[in-house]
Amino acid sequence: MPAKPFVLHIKPNEECIIERIGHPYCLCLDSNGIYGIDLEKAQKTINKHKYTFMLEVFACLGLLRLQMERGDSHLFLVVAKGVSRVGGIQKREIFRIEEVEMVSFQPLASNSELLKRKKRVTDFLSNGAFYFAFLDNGETCDITLSSERYFKGEATDSRFFWNKSFFSSFIEWGIEPNDWLVKIICGSVEVQPIPWMNRTIKAALISRLSCERVGARFNTRGINDDGQVANFVETEQIIQVGEDLTSFVQIRGSVPTFWEQTFVPMIGSKIRFLRSIEASLPAFERHFRTMTQLYGNIFVLNLLCKRFRLMTRGEQKLSEAYKKLYQQSNLKLNVHYQEFDYHNMGTIYLNKLIEDLKNIAIKQFNFFHYSEGVSSMSQKGVIRTNCLDCYDRTNEVQALLGIKAFDLQLKLCMKGILIKTNKSIIYDMWTRNGNEIPRIFTRAGALKHYSISDIQTRIIRTYCSIGNYETKLQGKLNDILESNTTNIHLREKARSLLSNSWAQMPEELVHSICAKGPQFTCPVPIRIAVGTYNVMGSYHMDTFGSKNINLADWLLGGMKDRGEISSAYNVQNNKDVDMFVIGLQELIPSEYLSIIYRDQSYYYKAWMRHIKTTLQRNGDYKLLTSVTMGGLLLCVFVRPKLFKHIRNVETDTKTVGIFRKVNIKKGAVQIRFDLYSTSFAFVSCHLPAHADQAYERNKSFEEIVNKLSSEFTRDLHSHDYVIWLGDMNYRINTSREVAEQIIREKGWKELLKHDQLKKYQSKGFIFQDYTEAEINFPPTYKYEVGTGHFDTSKKQRVPSWTDRILIKTESSLVPLFYGVSPLEYSDHRPVLGIYDVTAFKVDENTRHMITASTAKNVRTS
Repeated sequence: MPAKPFVLHIKPNEECIIERIGHPYCLCLDSNGIYGIDLEKAQKTINKHKYTFMLEVFACLGLLRLQMERGDSHLFLVVAKGVSRVGGIQKREIFRIEEVEMVSFQPLASNSELLKRKKRVTDFLSNGAFYFAFLDNGETCDITLSSERYFKGEATDSRFFWNKSFFSSFIEWGIEPNDWLVKIICGSVEVQPIPWMNRTIKAALISRLSCERVGARFNTRGINDDGQVANFVETEQIIQVGEDLTSFVQIRGSVPTFWEQTFVPMIGSKIRFLRSIEASLPAFERHFRTMTQLYGNIFVLNLLCKRFRLMTRGEQKLSEAYKKLYQQSNLKLNVHYQEFDYHNMGTIYLNKLIEDLKNIAIKQFNFFHYSEGVSSMSQKGVIRTNCLDCYDRTNEVQALLGIKAFDLQLKLCMKGILIKTNKSIIYDMWTRNGNEIPRIFTRAGALKHYSISDIQTRIIRTYCSIGNYETKLQGKLNDILESNTTNIHLREKARSLLSNSWAQMPEELVHSICAKGPQFTCPVPIRIAVGTYNVMGSYHMDTFGSKNINLADWLLGGMKDRGEISSAYNVQNNKDVDMFVIGLQELIPSEYLSIIYRDQSYYYKAWMRHIKTTLQRNGDYKLLTSVTMGGLLLCVFVRPKLFKHIRNVETDTKTVGIFRKVNIKKGAVQIRFDLYSTSFAFVSCHLPAHADQAYERNKSFEEIVNKLSSEFTRDLHSHDYVIWLGDMNYRINTSREVAEQIIREKGWKELLKHDQLKKYQSKGFIFQDYTEAEINFPPTYKYEVGTGHFDTSKKQRVPSWTDRILIKTESSLVPLFYGVSPLEYSDHRPVLGIYDVTAFKVDENTRHMITASTAKNVRTS
């Protein structure tokens, strides 16, 4: 490869001409697009228009679009200005990117936000973790592929193709990107010679970090609905002797279930499961089906702790969930699962494990062998290793496996002759490799088994966790991986409607395809039951713990004649409910909310057990997910048949008020997900109390809406269905005497004229564009516990509908039932609403045809 094969002729902020040494034509880039021109015309253009800046670069990475908050965007040509040669393997020269330049050929306004984002992208791409390759004849080479897949001529592996979105503008304008751009990977690459007699043995270690589910350390854990896991790395150990080459591939990745890890200063990290085992199983199986298609048989080596340890609390539950998922899956034919408690087992057991893996997995799976231009052997499976973050323990085990494999690889290259070499070179390569991967996200290398340097490593990792480093890092990743479609509403619609590749499509194409959504979707009727209940601090938990509890009166339709909407509705219809969404408020006695170390999970678990038991009486319902905060609980139960159609489940919590850090009584919890291609958001809230605090309630509503829409989460009101439920605490503005008289006459419409919620909604202060089913039932608050009488205390509170369900949608919505139950365990009455809604299922074949035709039309227009 020439020293710098690309020359950029730049007219600042207007045009850029790319000249590639030895290529018959040049490329011209401007605000109108990309087009090719011959060398003679290019030279005339350069001379005529006085291109004042010339830049020689090693490689072009493509075009990056940065979208601004106000809606405009800016294009940059990203180039590798400084590189270092790593080494060569089988006519492939590998280079590390040391310095990146972003060249603007559009008018660059003095925008501080744009300049900051430009700097953070260049800094990230210049961090020494990105690599590309050329063939020894100067042509571009695909480094995303392992040696076996490369020599078999397979297509680019999009999992490791980090600048794929940079290629889209070239494709859009009909320019062959492989003639001008290089494909980069993120990870670690090292090539070292191993001297032996009069021959040189080459050893290479290539780790490719997946870009499919990538994120900062505590921002991204577990799996997504496409079966992609966090911290997924494919590591290839290559040994080359002359023209003989062998390759041994290992993989690592986060535990493939839905979980998250949050960092709590002075306490450590906490693990929380985001979905039940049943809800996680479809994605779990999807992950391993993909792995077996790509690698063959999979040997899973789980290094998580099986016993409680102070520094690893929660690991044993995560390990148990992993094992349960494997046992319930249909994968046992091609996937073998083994646990090894790394921290609690000694060195003797570890060495025995490595020896067993050598005899069982490595020898059975074999290696890839390429000799004299022919592939003579293939690797038939891989070992998949994991610990909690897939760094330290995983590094050590993979290194030991690599050293064991080295002897066998070398013997294969030497035609069966066993030779002795210096293995310390291989071990040092693995050590450096283990440091490079965690440094990308934590700014620190791997831990080294209780050495002095581990203290510094832990301090750096802790600092990155409690500061805003991870937030900034996530912003860099979003800029690079989702550069073409950065309109948040369009991005979320594309995520629901389109395949995984939408993020690499031009924004115009994404918009055009999404607009044709009705052409490739079909309606699916869904019945949802939504319930809310303020349980008054679980005042009667002793009663609820007995067999006399009867939540069926609330949840299973025992409400006939207490708020029917449709005369056609009856109790039997409840058997057709597809989904139950249940929100509880004041779950925990107020005196326990301020006690930090009290186990509040008792109340959550007790209520979840009673809800689950009640729903099972009406059919097979399984927990999708739940979220808690202080006294709030929100949970979703669905029919198991729907699990495989539910994606992108997320939860969030928001406290409100000036003392929100210590007072977690008031606020909201949210669960959102996509069912087929239709998005749902459920918000369960508990707003400030007292009749004279309507202004605070309005303010809290606005605060919750704003907090549930941030830079990295979906805008709340961009969902197809937004359903609010909870103790909203809006009161009736009239006297107690007047209210009781109207209630005796069942004059619900007359009483609603005094309702604060209706009043402020009509003025546009709250719940704009939300609808509420007709209220044909008595107020829900405040009752004397254990009776049907309203408040008899000195305060004589005015009966009010504090517990409500409101829905915002432009899609189909048919209310079937809205009413209360006479449960007397609290000073509130539980409310239930049942609704028929419509979700839209994507026809993948039709979508594929429409995508292809739309892409063709966009290119030619």
